[in-house]
Amino acid sequence: MSIRIGINGFGRMGRLGVRAAWGSQDLEFAHINEIACDAAGSAHLLQFDSAHGTWELSCEGLKDAIQVEGRIIGYSSNEAIAESDWSGCDIVIEATGRFRSREEVG
Repeated sequence: MSIRIGINGFGRMGRLGVRAAWGSQDLEFAHINEIACDAAGSAHLLQFDSAHGTWELSCEGLKDAIQVEGRIIGYSSNEAIAESDWSGCDIVIEATGRFRSREEVG
């Protein structure tokens, strides 16, 4: 049974986290929330990183998801972290750097 991970903030740190952990049998990415771009833009940035190069896995943006090598990761663009559906996640990584306490999350 794998741990289902959510990521709030899919900038460089969020994307590199996915790349680094992708092959793990113990981890599965369930949801991403990013306000700076849509799923297609995030999928493109995940696959083509200006500093770390092209990721060999295929990434595609769908309407409300990112597909990586056939695996679907839910996607949303909510300003407030509480508005995203994290119910399928065992743990959520806060990668925006914005929220530093439980009270700020809401």
